[in-house]
Amino acid sequence: MMKFLTTTICLLAFSCFHVLNAQHPAFRFNSACSSNFFEIQEAAGDFFQHQSDVDVPDNDYVKYKRWEWYWKSRIMPDGSFPDLMNNQRIFQDAKNSVTIRVI
Repeated sequence: MMKFLTTTICLLAFSCFHVLNAQHPAFRFNSACSSNFFEIQEAAGDFFQHQSDVDVPDNDYVKYKRWEWYWKSRIMPDGSFPDLMNNQRIFQDAKNSVTIRVI
């Protein structure tokens, strides 16, 4: 009986994985491609133009608009995303150059 219960729970858990997907399958970006912010905006505009799930309070469009709002002031002038490793190096250099004086 315990083996049957365990097997049933495992099957139910594995059958729910398709629901846990973070992105809509028709609106995915390949991380290897060199999309910039403006290209993503254009693709999202085309994608969401045909969507009709307006009655859902936190739908994909609302999540995309949050993402767009977050990144619109953080991108480079050409639309590329900032190099986070370079920012980390700049921060570490600035942190290491500060000297603390004890009086």
